Amino acid sequence: KLMNGAVFLQDRISLSESVSLLLATRWDGVKVKSEDPLAPTGVTPIGDEIEKALPVSLTASLRWKLNRSLATYLTLNRAAAVDGSSSSGGYGLSGNELPEVIFENRSDLLEVGAKFSNEDGSLEGSAAYYRQHRVRTNPRFAIPDEIFVRGVELAGSYRPSSWLNFSGNFFYMAANYVDGPLPGSIATAHAFDPAVPSDTFGSYEQGDYRVPGLPRWQGNLHAVATLPSGLSFRAWGGIQGDKNVDLFGHVVIPSQFTINLGVSYRRDSWELSADCLNATDEFNWRTTESPFAGGDLVLRELPRHWRVKLAYRF
Repeated sequence: KLMNGAVFLQDRISLSESVSLLLATRWDGVKVKSEDPLAPTGVTPIGDEIEKALPVSLTASLRWKLNRSLATYLTLNRAAAVDGSSSSGGYGLSGNELPEVIFENRSDLLEVGAKFSNEDGSLEGSAAYYRQHRVRTNPRFAIPDEIFVRGVELAGSYRPSSWLNFSGNFFYMAANYVDGPLPGSIATAHAFDPAVPSDTFGSYEQGDYRVPGLPRWQGNLHAVATLPSGLSFRAWGGIQGDKNVDLFGHVVIPSQFTINLGVSYRRDSWELSADCLNATDEFNWRTTESPFAGGDLVLRELPRHWRVKLAYRF
């Protein structure tokens, strides 16, 4: 059980007509109680309770508007968070106590980019470079668990007319452990045999391993046409690069793509829509991304399927 209170302050400072600075800070206080929900009959449940002030979160963003169409920005952000238990939910005990290090999880981000828009707003675009450092201490082993991410992202939209719109984005990202991984990180047996599951609590040679389950690159497109009659047609989908299932790249999910199609009709406050998801019936895969499943559990994405919705807006 978590109780969370916070104080948040934000201010935008105009340094000139074209330059502004956004400053923000947030301070969180939490009270957490964790207790065994399935204690044996007649046995007092094991539990612990702790109150803690999280590290202060900070944001500073400098924006420079070069002209009516182009603006650049530089953002620095440090965010604090509570590290919950990914396997069982709630907050895990270590030695029958809530370790204080689960309240010291933080993320440091630097992002620089530019945004463009033409005079009538029919063409918009953005480009950004970012680097993010996830820092925490693993409560089970009391050693650092760090991930370093860096990448670039491009995004844009084009509206050639009032009834037609195209949008999309593309990113390239490298996410690696920093001198990791931790004991208990996911691995995959060479045989990839469900009858011989991988070791999930082994120790591996430290290194800057690629984080499993994440593609290096991905692109997405979306198109929608809305007619005056209230009828709309849309298509959207994406393509992504290969991704490792395990730390060592013994098993790799190859590049894959998905295309979805949809149609809807809106009249007054009512809207009826039907979507065909994975329209080309691709045989795609996804990982569980859970260290407690080893690197062996890979699930198929849903085959071609339909979704129908009826909505009423008040």
